[in-house]
Amino acid sequence: MRRRDLIMLAGSAAVAWPLAPRAQQRAQAQLPKKPVIGVLSPFIDADSAFLRDVRDSLADRGLREGREIAIEYRSAEGRIDRLPLLADEFVRLKVDIIVTASAPAIRFVQRATQTVPIVMAQVGDAVDQGFVANLAHPGRNITGTSWFEPELSAKRLELLKEALPETARVAILREASAGAASVTAVQAAARRLDIVASMLFGPL
Repeated sequence: MRRRDLIMLAGSAAVAWPLAPRAQQRAQAQLPKKPVIGVLSPFIDADSAFLRDVRDSLADRGLREGREIAIEYRSAEGRIDRLPLLADEFVRLKVDIIVTASAPAIRFVQRATQTVPIVMAQVGDAVDQGFVANLAHPGRNITGTSWFEPELSAKRLELLKEALPETARVAILREASAGAASVTAVQAAARRLDIVASMLFGPL
């Protein structure tokens, strides 16, 4: 190649080089933004079991991390005092949805935002605990699952008595923020079954 041709080729490359990244940036800017899901685990979650369950559930619905969606994950590692800080962090990150579980975590996320959609899980009685107005029309910015804890709690006691008829005393460990309806249902069932039920309340 002649010297003149080499100089012209080098000059053309020098002009084109800055254009390539800009063209790539414009192409990326035109791509639709992936929805960002904030996953807040309140549990001691060293193996990220809660995150794995969320990922699997989303993948079952064709929503794969890194393709259709992005995920921001935070774990309080069982420390309630960390929950409000992590909830506020998700709001600052402007995630599109926050997924969390247990009464304390849901309550702190609700306090952090009235606009970001919240998906709740592992709630005994969402109505009794004040998270939703009613199951048919939750209202506000929250939805999710509720497992009718009052009925289940009483039924568990009935099954225990049926399996072990000699049972006279039981200790029941519950979340401190659990709904009062479940406690009332258990106490009523205990009186009916002639069982002394002691309620012990833990943080989560």
